[in-house]
Amino acid sequence: TWFDLPNYPTDIFKLVFSSEDVGYAFGRGAYSGGDFGSFYGAIYYTTDAGSSWKGSNKIHEIGMIESASFPTANTGYAISGNVIVKINK
Repeated sequence: TWFDLPNYPTDIFKLVFSSEDVGYAFGRGAYSGGDFGSFYGAIYYTTDAGSSWKGSNKIHEIGMIESASFPTANTGYAISGNVIVKINK
């Protein structure tokens, strides 16, 4: 059965679960607008195995997030262009 999730992430390029219940979605956020605008970064997280998501698609400090990895359950890294973002649980 398929159904819409509250605040579900869109334009996601990487989905990583660091445990059975905790997961992160990374991707392209909202467009800044204008002729020379850019896309913001987007990071969402779930603590209930994906039933609900919290996060933002308007992370101004970084652009679209292309990839991510969690070498440990508590620490992850995401890549946005030439920027590395550290995520601590």
